[in-house]
Amino acid sequence: MNSYGNFVKEKEFKITSPTPPRPQLNYIWNSRVLSGVNQNGGGVGAYGQRALAYIDPDGKGRCTVIRDGNRYFYIKNKATGTVFNPGLYPTLTPVDDYYCIHGLGYSIIHGECEGISATARIYINENDPCEIWKVTLENKTDKAADVSLYSFADFELVGYQRYSDYNSYVHAEYDEENNLIMCFNKAMERPHEWFNGFIASSVKPTAFETSRRGFLGQYGSIVAPEAIKREKLADNFAACEQMCGAMQHDITLAAGEEKSVYILIGDAAEMSIAADICKKLFADGKIEADYQALLDRKSETSSSISVHTPSEKINCLTNYWLKQQVQLCAEVGRDTGKGFRDQLQDAWAVASFNPELAKEKILETLTYMYSDGRCVRGWLPLDHHIYSDGPVWVTPTVNAYIKETGDVDFLNHPVKYLDEGEDTVWEHILTAMRFVSEDVGEHGLVHSRDGDWNDSLNMTGLLGKGESVWTSIALCYALKNAAEIAEKLVGDLLIRDEMLARREKMIKAINEKAWDGEWYLAAINDYNEKVGSHEESEGKIYLNSQTWAILSEVASGERAEKCIESVDKYLDSDYGPLTLYPTYTKFNNRIGRLTSFIPGIWENGTPY
Repeated sequence: MNSYGNFVKEKEFKITSPTPPRPQLNYIWNSRVLSGVNQNGGGVGAYGQRALAYIDPDGKGRCTVIRDGNRYFYIKNKATGTVFNPGLYPTLTPVDDYYCIHGLGYSIIHGECEGISATARIYINENDPCEIWKVTLENKTDKAADVSLYSFADFELVGYQRYSDYNSYVHAEYDEENNLIMCFNKAMERPHEWFNGFIASSVKPTAFETSRRGFLGQYGSIVAPEAIKREKLADNFAACEQMCGAMQHDITLAAGEEKSVYILIGDAAEMSIAADICKKLFADGKIEADYQALLDRKSETSSSISVHTPSEKINCLTNYWLKQQVQLCAEVGRDTGKGFRDQLQDAWAVASFNPELAKEKILETLTYMYSDGRCVRGWLPLDHHIYSDGPVWVTPTVNAYIKETGDVDFLNHPVKYLDEGEDTVWEHILTAMRFVSEDVGEHGLVHSRDGDWNDSLNMTGLLGKGESVWTSIALCYALKNAAEIAEKLVGDLLIRDEMLARREKMIKAINEKAWDGEWYLAAINDYNEKVGSHEESEGKIYLNSQTWAILSEVASGERAEKCIESVDKYLDSDYGPLTLYPTYTKFNNRIGRLTSFIPGIWENGTPY
């Protein structure tokens, strides 16, 4: 146990202090929304400040629904005027019996003040684009208590490049029948229609507010919203200003009594869609049934494959939380969207415990390959940059999936190319392998193009001449996988021999042109300058080329030993191996943006 929390069950982490050294985030999601909730119930600390984001299923981009993680529940004791939050923040009113439980797909935040207990539970079900909150208030005193519950969502509704004034397009409406506030952004620049936030209640509110300034006050803040000081919210309809969704519920609790209110916070293309979600979820028993279904799904995933070691910490991390992390990345991508390589790596990782998801992600990713074998950097939204490494991830990922499932027929599954035409998964593999192994420069190494697995090594090949040593090495690994598939699954020895011949040719080029004496280079740039060489004063050695040279069996014998020795000598640290050494201290536009990073951050010489 540490000073602020511990695992109480393998599937739950209980936080006992509302002010740990850093926000303790739990990510919950489905295919339509991603939410980050911390130990206070807000979203401060969520990566990219996306406490709640809508994910367009057609890859057109995300909508950041909530501003700065601000969605909170305020409870006012009407007898004393005291206002508190279950998780302390943002009012900072002291609470008793505080705890926060982060589980697999849900969080529970609890606090008590002046005898009023408040518990907020959040989860996201399998299909609906919203957070589902249950707020329970209990009177622990021996006399009746009158309280007001304020549910607040600070709507931002951004996620696109603006060309005109944001406030020109925004307004709010209220659907009395469904206890539903809807805040709209109708900006012409939106890549899709889902830039509208909503908040809804299972119980008719006493009053509401849709103007952010109306709720917080002209000079107020989330710490002490001015509207809470008044008896009732103003029922304002905001337009052409920053918006929020705030609902007030006046509740009387008898001694020992508890009452619950369900709150939805989400995104919808139009009011009718949000209304339908409300009608469905607020039906008797639906929310609790969906919550149980979530628990069942997580239990099934956790038990699908497990490891048992003498260390309970390793068992807990591997069997529950690593699976949760990998599945999160596979299903919703990264902060910048969905990357071609990233989705394949995630599919590779989940194949052992969620093969259906792995299959889905492979097929989705292959649709972003061009018919000539090039692959875009990513989508959500579409990123047309061509990084050299994209194609090399296809083969080992497909091979890993088939080894886990025995689904050999997957090779015959048809998949469309991004530009034109359609082919099988197997033909996509061959297209990728042939393209990369023929897309070479004067040294016989693969062209860098816009970059390789090291995204920030992105200026070595802008003129079309630079070559990536790492991609060349990784290609050898991929070609070996392709040869294995050709022989053992397809039964085509001619293609097996072709793949092995391409591999041997690339290994020869790497060992003749990319060996620096004690380790392998990272690249040779457009100007025929070595990157990652002992001849340089900064960035002499890069990690990826050495580890993958061994993994791909490009290096053997003495060279493999020298790679290991060089990594130990130059890149070892107390926190893990460094990406490169020494760090860059000045920008070099012949290498990439990593040279302009602060030394010791990201790819510029840190344990990445």
